[in-house]
Amino acid sequence: MMLPSPLQAHTISGTVMDTGGGGIDGVTLGFDNGETTTTEVTSGEGLYSHTVDHDWTGTVTPSHDCYSFTPASPPVGPVTANIIQNFTGTLLTRTISGTVTDTGGGGIDGVTLGFDNGTTTTTEVTSGEGLYSHTVDHDWTGTVTPSHDCYSFTPASPLVGPVGANIIQNFTGTLLTRTISGLVSDGPPVFDVGGNLINPVSGAAINLSTGDGTTSGPDGSYSLTVNCGWGGIVTPMMEGWEFSPPSISYEIVNVNYFDQNFTGALSNTIHSIPMMTEWGTILFVILMGTAGVLYMISGQRRGQPFT
Repeated sequence: MMLPSPLQAHTISGTVMDTGGGGIDGVTLGFDNGETTTTEVTSGEGLYSHTVDHDWTGTVTPSHDCYSFTPASPPVGPVTANIIQNFTGTLLTRTISGTVTDTGGGGIDGVTLGFDNGTTTTTEVTSGEGLYSHTVDHDWTGTVTPSHDCYSFTPASPLVGPVGANIIQNFTGTLLTRTISGLVSDGPPVFDVGGNLINPVSGAAINLSTGDGTTSGPDGSYSLTVNCGWGGIVTPMMEGWEFSPPSISYEIVNVNYFDQNFTGALSNTIHSIPMMTEWGTILFVILMGTAGVLYMISGQRRGQPFT
């Protein structure tokens, strides 16, 4: 009695490669003949091989979390000999997006966000009320770091990933302050061997054009605090004094400004005392005596006649 010969078997094999021609390991291939599904996983630079019965007919479908494939699920068969079926995988992308807001909830434009995976760093800049969006490869892992001259941020540089889906990462910026500082001196500044100003002007008002201000201290120094990004004019003032420069203008203060010095000098202007009538002049002389006469003479010599 003769036994039937075993059913002849064949192989379906091939390579799964990325768009650059490199093999992709870890790809699962499903072999489905409509009744059963069996699988193989690529290894050794994207290679696979699967044994099927003679005349097998079905589909071969590659799958991987990080790739889409071409062809996606080709029909194969009837298989009457060993065949080769290759696939090309395209790496999927995901987005990291969010909003950068200030402590009041308003969007901050112009913030640079750096996306660093340890090998390369790419950037985006916020716009449209603090919005940003960045595309990364599936499973990307790295840090996202916001930066701006005028803000510090929370979180500062969070670790993000592996990115298996689109994610949102928001940030809150806190406005920084900057200082404008210097000295007010009586004439050109003179310093002792210790570097101390020996001709300070104390009590001079140092005013901001936007309001507020300060006064120079006993050592002639002053310091103003403004919000980063401030723009305006700083003006020194003191009764009976003139200053050079008379003021300093700032377009955008995004760094600290030091040595913003002013040189003061007593004003030469002597203000006249109005005398409404001749009797007023006589009364002034009677009350002031010799000092009043000398004051009148001094005023006339300085070109400030009494009236």
